[in-house]
Amino acid sequence: MGVVSCLMAAPAASQTQTQAASNQDLTAHVAAGAGYDANVFGSNLTAVADDTLPRKGTYVSNDVSLDYSRAGSLDIGATASSGLRLYETDRNYSAQTFSGAALVSGTIASRLHIAVSVEAVRSSQYLFWIFPVTSYGGTVFGLPMPSLNDRITPIFITTYGSDIAASYALSRRSSLSAEYGVRRSIIRANLPRFDTIMLGGHYSYGFTKYAGLRLGFSTQTGVYRPSRTITRRTIDAGITYARPLSFSRRTKFSFAVNSLGVDDGLNTYATVGGAATLSHQFGRFWKLNGDFDRGVSFIDGFADPFLSNAVSATLKGAFGRRVDLTASSAYSRGKIGLARSLFNDYTSGTATVRTNIAITRRFGLYTEYFYYRYRFNKLVALPAGSPYQLDRNGVSAGLELIVPIIERKRRATR
Repeated sequence: MGVVSCLMAAPAASQTQTQAASNQDLTAHVAAGAGYDANVFGSNLTAVADDTLPRKGTYVSNDVSLDYSRAGSLDIGATASSGLRLYETDRNYSAQTFSGAALVSGTIASRLHIAVSVEAVRSSQYLFWIFPVTSYGGTVFGLPMPSLNDRITPIFITTYGSDIAASYALSRRSSLSAEYGVRRSIIRANLPRFDTIMLGGHYSYGFTKYAGLRLGFSTQTGVYRPSRTITRRTIDAGITYARPLSFSRRTKFSFAVNSLGVDDGLNTYATVGGAATLSHQFGRFWKLNGDFDRGVSFIDGFADPFLSNAVSATLKGAFGRRVDLTASSAYSRGKIGLARSLFNDYTSGTATVRTNIAITRRFGLYTEYFYYRYRFNKLVALPAGSPYQLDRNGVSAGLELIVPIIERKRRATR
């Protein structure tokens, strides 16, 4: 939530018959700050060698992003961002991230909707995210973008990919959808690259306003170059449900269930997956979301898929018109690989609290606290240089500036 979001949260005192709607915007976001990190190098707490013991340190940071949006017969969105941290410890060093994404979507002949997206990320620090995407603070088009708070070890990682999705409304209650996506990750030049290919199709039918039937099949193939392939097959045959709860119209609950199968050529694993969301609106400006996700995922750098159960919670709200707060936490637990073993488990947790204070509509202050930890069994094959245990927490504060470069408006009648 940006520094001006709390100014936008409260409705205007008066309303008119027409309102201005943005047709095209290009905005620059600039943030500069300083912080403290209790574990700068992502070191193992149980290590004995001095070079791998955790080191505390301070840093200065700079983040710049450009966001573009255009509404019309084709909706276009694009973003590009960079982040830099300069750490001061007994071993000074820097960490950088660069990311970009673009999305084009539109409706053809009133019933067919198509969306195409591309994204690319490069980071000087290896990092991964094993929690529900909804618990991630920095998402673009639903995909998590890198945060240096989550970095693991100083190994360069480059990821790029593209997705296309289409949906067709058969009637007011039923629809067909299909999606295809490719993604490639390269972790340092001398490590094997990792490719994923996803293909799927679904049919949905709404029985009532709140409940529906969902039938579909999707497959995701992870190719560990040069010779290993793992395939995840999802049979999406079940029900979806989403409605306000009877005791409170401000509380909404939704869930979906599916079956999962994973095959690596030697072992086959079958299980039940699904997701659930619970949200509650407090007053006019506060909202609490809770998410649960059970499934199979491919994580860049790991030689086996993750079988995980993850929960997350996010609280967002505003204190008046100038101060907003976002607090989030997540926990994930599961195992890595298909082998039935007691020695391939992991646990991980994270928490973040961020406050934005708007001085003007374009300028503000921020403060942030973060905590991140994980534990992997020592028989799990981790990416090179990654510790089996990690604990990190830190604080930061700084200034934020929003600079509108293009603002073109159109008149929209209510």
